Amino acid sequence: MAKKEKIYEVIVEIVKDGNKMIPQEVNSGEFIADKIPYGARKYALEGGWFLGKSISAAGNTFWRRIDKIPENYKTGRQNIGEITKDRFTTLVDIPLLTEIEEYNLLKLLYPKSK
Repeated sequence: MAKKEKIYEVIVEIVKDGNKMIPQEVNSGEFIADKIPYGARKYALEGGWFLGKSISAAGNTFWRRIDKIPENYKTGRQNIGEITKDRFTTLVDIPLLTEIEEYNLLKLLYPKSK
């Protein structure tokens, strides 16, 4: 069975500035303000790794260690739609009812009780 390729929303590299470890997006160079655990930043800086932000099906955020940047990675947060598809916000075209149709539908759904 082939391994499924992971899609990352953001890939950062950790830059040391004084005593701070700042995450910086690899392609654009912008500083990322997301909460990355201290241990993840520390070990990524010491090991020379990148950190990739992935989101689980339940909506939890994970920062994973990456040795090299994947070829399918796009700059910044452009590919966020590919990974955070929410199954509850699917748009559906619902035809609008006229007042008469709505009245008749309500009469069918809620008949007068005797």
